[in-house]
Amino acid sequence: MGSVPTLEQLAKEVSRGGARLSARQIDAVLTSSSPHARSFAILLRAADMFRDSHEGAVLEYLRRMRSRFKLLDPVLVANILWLYRRAGKEQEAAGECLDFARDALTQGQRDLALEACGAAMILDGMARFELVRDPRAALDVAGLYEQVAQAVSAGTAGQAGGADSKPANSPCGLDYKRQKPPDMPFVVNAVRRVATCESGVETASGRPPTVAAGQAPVPVAMITGNLVDDVVAYSKRVLQFARHLDPARYRLRVYSSENLAVRETPLFPFGIESPGSEVRAPKLMAELRGRGVSTVLLSRHLRFSEAAVHLSRRLEEDGIQIAFFQASLACPIDWLVARLARIPVKIAIHTGCSLFNRGLDATLFDNPANIAREADFWPADAGERITLAKGTDIADLRRGPPLARAELGIPASATVIGVLSNHLQERLSPPYVEVIGNVLRRNASAWFVAYGDVPPEKTTYFNTIGVASRVVWAGCQTRVGAALRMLDIYANEFPVGGSQSVIEAMACGVPVIAMRWSDAHAESAGANSVGKPFAIPGPDIEAYEKLLESWVRTPGARQAAAARLQRRAERRYSIERYVARAMAHAERLLGNAAR
Repeated sequence: MGSVPTLEQLAKEVSRGGARLSARQIDAVLTSSSPHARSFAILLRAADMFRDSHEGAVLEYLRRMRSRFKLLDPVLVANILWLYRRAGKEQEAAGECLDFARDALTQGQRDLALEACGAAMILDGMARFELVRDPRAALDVAGLYEQVAQAVSAGTAGQAGGADSKPANSPCGLDYKRQKPPDMPFVVNAVRRVATCESGVETASGRPPTVAAGQAPVPVAMITGNLVDDVVAYSKRVLQFARHLDPARYRLRVYSSENLAVRETPLFPFGIESPGSEVRAPKLMAELRGRGVSTVLLSRHLRFSEAAVHLSRRLEEDGIQIAFFQASLACPIDWLVARLARIPVKIAIHTGCSLFNRGLDATLFDNPANIAREADFWPADAGERITLAKGTDIADLRRGPPLARAELGIPASATVIGVLSNHLQERLSPPYVEVIGNVLRRNASAWFVAYGDVPPEKTTYFNTIGVASRVVWAGCQTRVGAALRMLDIYANEFPVGGSQSVIEAMACGVPVIAMRWSDAHAESAGANSVGKPFAIPGPDIEAYEKLLESWVRTPGARQAAAARLQRRAERRYSIERYVARAMAHAERLLGNAAR
């Protein structure tokens, strides 16, 4: 989709003598049967209001009119989302996307609905996680996906000439024509190319026979929304399986739906903007290739339902017996594959959001808070719920020397507090930054290091209180263990905090302070990993700051905590333990499927 004009731009065009309609003309257009004409008139009216009125009134007008006429025009909804985001109301924008998705499904625009649902979950993650934390809301999203799955099973989606493939032109001049998918729907990180899959839907009941007893290796799939180098937990898990699965018993293949990469021809005006895995994960893919693990990247030209059909077929053609899905409700392609692929065993690895998917045999939960929160809502046919603490490669984390403090301009005598995240922009919340600033201000030997993308606006507070010279933005890290072992204390973010980096810091012998802000996954997973007595039951910012400062001032206390947490990591969070137990569950389920 091309650049979408905002109301601000439209208002300027109108002021320069562009198209303008009177109130009477607008009313006349609204009575017409053309959705595009209605959208055009509404946008012109909104542009006039934007110039003269409060933005809240403009937003309410656009919302009311879109809902009244069930309009699906991308420019109209793009401006609704633009206004929500200008007002810092991403959570409300998520709800608007779901309303839009329901209207799109009603009108037969299934792929448009899927993209809108994905956008809703992305916005939810940028806001307060209200959709993820409320099982009823998450079930509602899963229900929308189930409607599409039923349509795909009936053979009514993904065919040439379907509802989503009809070209249409926007009244504002944007061309929303769908480009023809390429002949090759897969890119493969292996010598052998993949045969062309024809577009269409052919699903049948039942599942293929399982591998005979004693036959090896068992074909195992790891399916993700994308692949990324650096510190993304689900990409790390792909490598961990590649490194620790016994090749004599299992043949691993990695499949990326590319759901978490920018689409070549998106239908909905908001979504993932990151490039594809071939750009973001060259090191990871190179290691997989070196280990003989084929990596399949789905084409980003495909519509979501088509992509799901292609990937489901590919898994079946490859004879996959056990499939692990690392996805959330922000990945409708992966959700549909988990529902539709005819594979003996399908297991979701919980990444913060339950799928509520009837096609799954089990879900592996690393945070028991999710099971407790969803206990009264879990569908009977959505598979087993299994608690399995996540793992990390402890030996790899401890390999090599720690990052030299001198490289970052930090004195050897400093007490270094740090955090490592690929979500610094969202997770360095004002109360968290204030706590860090307070501790630095009262303790001249304390420094703060943040590993990850630099969010410039986060430096303002530190400048204001005069401690910015002891704050280091160290950028993304590829040698995570070396970076963590340079720290004296790991201060997990709040309300939303990390979880994989928490257990990695523990494994590196760094004491971790984490707070359970709520029972939402992203606000409790870190504290759950740390456990008592060092996890702060919250929300209790004062207790968090008090413990952090006590560790800064008392080296013996923090060293004792580090030793205790390191033993906990060795006992509970080794990747060897995780992979072995995950495969034990998978083998059990495979045996059940064979009977």
